[in-house]
Amino acid sequence: MKSVLSICVFLMLFNVKGISQEGVNAYKYVIVPTSYNFLNEPDQYQVNSLTKFLFEKLGFTTLMADAEFPEDLNNNRCLALYADVEKHKAFLNTKLQVHLKDCNNKTVLSSKIGESREKEYSKVYNLALRDAFKSLDDLNYTYQPSATITSKGTSQTSVAADESKAQAEIERLKREVEALKDKQIQDAVVVTEVAKNVQVEKIPQK
Repeated sequence: MKSVLSICVFLMLFNVKGISQEGVNAYKYVIVPTSYNFLNEPDQYQVNSLTKFLFEKLGFTTLMADAEFPEDLNNNRCLALYADVEKHKAFLNTKLQVHLKDCNNKTVLSSKIGESREKEYSKVYNLALRDAFKSLDDLNYTYQPSATITSKGTSQTSVAADESKAQAEIERLKREVEALKDKQIQDAVVVTEVAKNVQVEKIPQK
């Protein structure tokens, strides 16, 4: 009975890992924020820089959120996963967990909770984060483009193009309206001048 239960648990874990890996492989980039909710300033204790470094070690093309993005990512933000580090409540130690979320804020992958009992903040966050990343060592990430995700960029580009065309048409119509107003004003001036001339001609000579 125990052996059957063990096999079932193993298969469940294998399937979860397989699904997670397949999901992660569909994304080309990882974006790391400049700060996390539990920090008081950008990249405090170099936690964000360390996050970027550790994802790069796993083979991801990793960018900071304030960096200049590649053209394909600018056109389709769904090509990236967005990193977040969560601090769990703990009494005598510090616990951190890494999450990767898609462009719809849906969690695609989470690490195990990393822990450290170090007292100094500059060390404890570093150690806890590295401990959390250990559970991702066997991820074997390789980017494999997904038609579902890349098509979002095509859709976004199409929408942007349609919006650009619509805006151009609006601007054209505005110019036509302004030109028409100018012409009406000019016509009105001409009519006024003609009317004045006519009135002058009608004034009897004394």
